[in-house]
Amino acid sequence: MNENQVKWLEDIIIACLITQPNILSSKDGRSLSFTIEERKERVLLDYIDRYQLNSNLYYDQQNHQCEIRPSIMLERILKEWLMNDLVTYLNPKHLRINTYLLWISLFGMKARNGVMLQTTLGIEQQYTLSVLFKEQFQIDLLQGGYFRIIPFSPILFKAIQLNRSIEEIMELSYMLPNKEKDSIKLLISEWEDERANYAY
Repeated sequence: MNENQVKWLEDIIIACLITQPNILSSKDGRSLSFTIEERKERVLLDYIDRYQLNSNLYYDQQNHQCEIRPSIMLERILKEWLMNDLVTYLNPKHLRINTYLLWISLFGMKARNGVMLQTTLGIEQQYTLSVLFKEQFQIDLLQGGYFRIIPFSPILFKAIQLNRSIEEIMELSYMLPNKEKDSIKLLISEWEDERANYAY
């Protein structure tokens, strides 16, 4: 694996760990599995194909379940982040913007006033993640039995600015609450005006 592939694999491992990871053990080592909604499989399959992670991830389309196969890298992260199969430590250097956007695209659930993400993180780990998230996006990640992102338009706007895959942007657009549609239009309009002025 090249250096970029290592980062992309790390990102999906961490995205899984901060959600609801299922840790499996076998003679080959530990693996992670997670389930996604059928509508999100296009995001996952594009990610696997785009970054050539087929040897590291297996997706069962019938059950919408993905397995991150045993590897030295996965085991290293599990040893650093877990104790008794529970996430007890979050390493900030692994929480890159790609990690967050992938996490939201794969596991976010559309809600009336924002987007929700289920998690099995403890209270302390939820607090740590919310602080790190705010440093990245300047918006709150509300804690509880699940995370809530309100407002959501800055997330979609950041994905557009970063030229994320069309699959991700379509999924993020789907989750955007109706009441935020005007705000995302305004953000994009102002950004395009700035780019036009800069070009001249």
